[in-house]
Amino acid sequence: MRLVFIATMAVLMVGQAAARDVLSGASLFGDASRYASFGLHRFGSTGDRATADWIADEMKQAGFDVRF
Repeated sequence: MRLVFIATMAVLMVGQAAARDVLSGASLFGDASRYASFGLHRFGSTGDRATADWIADEMKQAGFDVRF
């Protein structure tokens, strides 16, 4: 799961690089804050699902076809 998350975040960063500076301190802090706001991230938890939905939405906005 961790490897999938890292790969997904890398794809999101590359896809959005033209739109905003995803590596700026403010952007990274915003992403980390949003991730933390989902609560507990153990597999199968509501926080895990909220995180997966957030990443899926970001990927859809970048033009990817996302399926669970």
